[in-house]
Amino acid sequence: MKIQAKTALGIEISTRHVAMALVRRERRRSVLVRAAKVRTEQDLIRDGRIQDPAGLARAVRQARSACLGMFGYAYAAGIALPVGIVQLHLLDLPDPLPSNLASYVRDEVGQFSSIPADRIVSDHGPIGPRAANRLLAAIADSGPIMDLIRPCAGSRLVIQMVEPGCLAMVRALTPYLARSQSANVLVVSLGAEGMGLCVLRAGKLDFLRSQSISETCDDPEALTRYVSSQLREVIQFYTVEAASGAQQWRICLICQDGLALSAQASTVLVPKGCRAELDVLRPEEVISAAVQCQQDASIAKDVGMAAVGLALGLLGDTSDIPKLNLLPPGVIGKRRLIRQLTITGLVVALIILAAALVEVGLVARVRVVEQAVAGRKALIRSGQAAELVSQQRQLDARIEEGSRVAQVMQELVTRHKHVDWSGLLEDIRQATPATVAISQLSAQATDQLSLVIDGYAIDYPSVRSFVDRLAQSDHVASASLVRSGVDVVYGKTHLAYQIRCVLKAKGQ
Repeated sequence: MKIQAKTALGIEISTRHVAMALVRRERRRSVLVRAAKVRTEQDLIRDGRIQDPAGLARAVRQARSACLGMFGYAYAAGIALPVGIVQLHLLDLPDPLPSNLASYVRDEVGQFSSIPADRIVSDHGPIGPRAANRLLAAIADSGPIMDLIRPCAGSRLVIQMVEPGCLAMVRALTPYLARSQSANVLVVSLGAEGMGLCVLRAGKLDFLRSQSISETCDDPEALTRYVSSQLREVIQFYTVEAASGAQQWRICLICQDGLALSAQASTVLVPKGCRAELDVLRPEEVISAAVQCQQDASIAKDVGMAAVGLALGLLGDTSDIPKLNLLPPGVIGKRRLIRQLTITGLVVALIILAAALVEVGLVARVRVVEQAVAGRKALIRSGQAAELVSQQRQLDARIEEGSRVAQVMQELVTRHKHVDWSGLLEDIRQATPATVAISQLSAQATDQLSLVIDGYAIDYPSVRSFVDRLAQSDHVASASLVRSGVDVVYGKTHLAYQIRCVLKAKGQ
């Protein structure tokens, strides 16, 4: 899921502390605005379970106040998961690729976990040079994740991303390791929550492993031996099985949360027969390379690397580190429901407000109309008689005109009995196209008796067709188009025409 914002808050929850980093994107650079780390006396997380929910909520609240203030707000916030809560798997995809990749990955990683199917949260992303056929998959239990989200929600933080902490830490390391493009880089991160191992080849993440070190973290000698064995195992794999040959290695060691190795660590950690260079890094060095501190550079000491890396991911980091989001689907569905209910409530409120305004407007309108009606009643009464007289005169004029036309037509029929009027009218009816209308028939008695047809048509070809049909009538000697032009009838444009038909006598 792609999340981009201008300001992001990364939250790192470890065994004994809660760290937050507020990062802002400014002109192609990332700025660390504020950072806070709240340490606790008791373990917050043990064996992947929340041990002190009240202490966790209190630590989150204190860290939030230090980063955002009492009423501050981060546009995007995310949680970096500790080692004990999330499991990581590297998968080689079959050829051809499965049709439903998400279901395939979920089934594959589910075989190595005892988490109930209804509580599994998983995500995946491409990794390494063979990104098309190789995936990094993460799986976790939604129960502990919800236990981490609840105290953040209680502190008015909207969590948009839940990512494995070791993955966020590698993202924070990427700017520092940008200059090591020619060598294989093996990064070892030691902290109270566990150990993270990752390999970067040509600047791209190729291997990632996270595991708990709770049994050896208190003994520097045992911890050094354990880390040395893990380093030797990874380098041997890349030398023999991955066919990397004797390429130069750069080993970066980062110790956090007060963990320490033995005095001989610099010689023990480098495997024999391997061309490797060991760098012991401080977390503040890595953070200073990833982000620029806004005020005092000392604030980099009070922030976790995973918190900074997660904030960079929320800001749309352009590195090749995959973004895995383990936010439970129930949280997403609940937020969608809340958003829909909020929108529905706003719409209902707007409807009620609009109805109230309409009611007020209608009342005012009714009063105005009542006043207007009362003011015009006298005028209507005084002008009603005059209007009735005018309508009566118009009606009488129409009746008189109709009588005159009927009388003229009667005289015409009586005078010109040699014309078959019934047959002529029938021919006109049959010859009239569907796109032609007749508005008036009139007769002209000159040298030859003519019938003049006035009307309207949709187009000129219809009028020409009408003229041709009339000319073929047995009662018409000739038909011609007298005039045609555009006229507006009832607000629509039509073609007005006038046709003159010279009539034949009966028997001709």
